Amino acid sequence: MSGDISTTALERAGASVTDNALRLINPASLTWEDYEGLGDFLGALGRAYPFWVGDFLNIGEDVFGERFAQIEVNLPHSPQTLANYKSVSKQIPPSRRRKGLSYSTHAEVAYLLPAERDALLAQAAKEGWKREEMREARRAMQGEPIGELPPAKPKTTCPSCGHQWEE
Repeated sequence: MSGDISTTALERAGASVTDNALRLINPASLTWEDYEGLGDFLGALGRAYPFWVGDFLNIGEDVFGERFAQIEVNLPHSPQTLANYKSVSKQIPPSRRRKGLSYSTHAEVAYLLPAERDALLAQAAKEGWKREEMREARRAMQGEPIGELPPAKPKTTCPSCGHQWEE
C-alpha cells in the first residue's frame, strides 16, 4: 500500500462503511485481490488513526488554545489515551514518521533525542520491527537490561509474625 490512504480499496470491493459497520454490496463477487486490498486499507487506518487524532488535537490547541480540550468528549478514548496520542504526535512530526510502522512502535522512541529516534525508526522500518523489537532496541541503546527483570529486592522477615517486607 502506498503512503497515502485512499478509499479506492473500499470502492473496488464494493464496500461502504457506517459508524458501526462495514458492508459489501455483493460479497460473493469479491476477489481475493480486492479482499486483500481492503485488509491493507483497514490495517493502514489502524496504524494511522492514533497519529491522526494526535495531530488533530495539536492543531486544535495551536488554533483554539485551551478551548480545543472541549472536543475530547467527541472522541472515544480516555483523557490519558488522548494525551498520549497528542504527545507522541507532537514529539514525532509527520515528516519524521515511518510508513508501515505502528503508532506504538513510534511511541517507544518518542522521547529519545531526535538523532537516536530517527536511527531506530529507520532501522525498524528497514527490518519490519514491531513494538516489542523497538522496545528492546531502545533499551539496549539506553544501556538497560534486555529481556530481564531487575533483581529482587532483599526481604526482611519478622521473627514474631512472619510478615515480610522489602528493605
